[in-house]
Amino acid sequence: MDFGKLVLSPEPIKVIVEELYDIILENKSAFQKMESKITKFEKVIEEIYTELIEEIIPKKPSPEVKRIVGKNVIIMDAMSIREGILLAEEFKEEGYDVKFNFAIISPPTDTRNFRIQIFGRETLPRDWIRIRNPMEAGKLLMEPRIRGIWCEIPDELLETRSIEFREIYPKVKETAMELIGATGWEDITILSDHGYIPRADKYRWPIYNKQARELMKKIFRGDRYISKRRLTEIFGDVEYRIISHIKDYIIEVGDFICAKGRYNWPIPGKGPIGEHGGASLLELIIPIIRVKL
Repeated sequence: MDFGKLVLSPEPIKVIVEELYDIILENKSAFQKMESKITKFEKVIEEIYTELIEEIIPKKPSPEVKRIVGKNVIIMDAMSIREGILLAEEFKEEGYDVKFNFAIISPPTDTRNFRIQIFGRETLPRDWIRIRNPMEAGKLLMEPRIRGIWCEIPDELLETRSIEFREIYPKVKETAMELIGATGWEDITILSDHGYIPRADKYRWPIYNKQARELMKKIFRGDRYISKRRLTEIFGDVEYRIISHIKDYIIEVGDFICAKGRYNWPIPGKGPIGEHGGASLLELIIPIIRVKL
């Protein structure tokens, strides 16, 4: 990649997404290799363009995403740009008219924050329905009043320990195809509320500073963000000093402090295969796929 082009570009995130597009398509049959390359790519960007994350985070909710969710939309919870790119290419092969785009969401990268930003509330609007798995998608009976579908795939899969990373995309594809067939809509937009990063250490960046690593572990535990109010409850008046020790590994966004990039602080026990809530590129970038049947 031409990193000079990245640094000099007025829209560096577009350059990054173009590179991710190539990495993902070139390694679509080897998910571990794909993720290793993405991990290294993110790390290089972190090293040469340290202020990138701060620059690309939107100051207010995306008006484009707000407009999109108005009608004939499917939101696939936690679908990352990995699955989004592969799905867009799959639709093209099926002969559909496809337009691929992306958006950046403001962290914390979780469902609650997205819904509050886009819907103005934590719950779904009345003219939306919720689908939990491919089986429910296949049995969906549409009503004229339905304007949107919230699908729990792949987020529900990421929460388990019984599935491998390479199995995520086939489930996303199966569910999306079932939903498209069931809606009866001729013009559909599929997007996500946030992305994710794998939990496995080989796809993360170690924190070599022991003090910072232990503080990250104490502050975040198994999460990737914390409210400033909660941080004050933990550390009291020395909160500002604590933040100074971990400033290279976090980003402050509104009332929250989020883990930046793919920095890792191992904790005992097995967790989900994927995580989100923080401010890495693969959590912040959401795919937007418009499909005309």
